[in-house]
Amino acid sequence: MFTACVGSTMLHGSETWAPNALDLQRLRRNDRSMIRWICGTKLDDDISTAVLHQKLGVVDITSVLRTRRLRWFVHVQRASSCINSVTRMKIPGRRGRGRPRKTWSECE
Repeated sequence: MFTACVGSTMLHGSETWAPNALDLQRLRRNDRSMIRWICGTKLDDDISTAVLHQKLGVVDITSVLRTRRLRWFVHVQRASSCINSVTRMKIPGRRGRGRPRKTWSECE
């Protein structure tokens, strides 16, 4: 069974992303369409994506993203250089108005 998804080139550098819901939806949609194209099926054929994933032996794109982020997290936690001091640094000042963007550590 493959551990990578069909569209793994779309995930280049995804360890450092902080994807929002729209980004994840676009990635899932593109992944599903690529899998259907590879299998030669259409939406009218009423074949579920889970069946096609099993047929190709690929994993869902969201689980691939999660494992990549976790692998990167462990790498950063083990680092002994200045990386840890930067990730734990408190930045002085005030934030701007509105909802702040999701940080990397707030991702699932």
